[in-house]
Amino acid sequence: MDYAAICEVMGINYQSARNLISTALKSLKDIIGSNAMALLLLLQF
Repeated sequence: MDYAAICEVMGINYQSARNLISTALKSLKDIIGSNAMALLLLLQF
């Protein structure tokens, strides 16, 4: 899902969507560790 779609679904602006995703990714990294996070990001592509 791209940022434009997220903005539309959530009713927020572009920068807010980027900030929320950044915060969520940081939280995931803290919880599962950087190696697992890298693997998850690679599996996405």
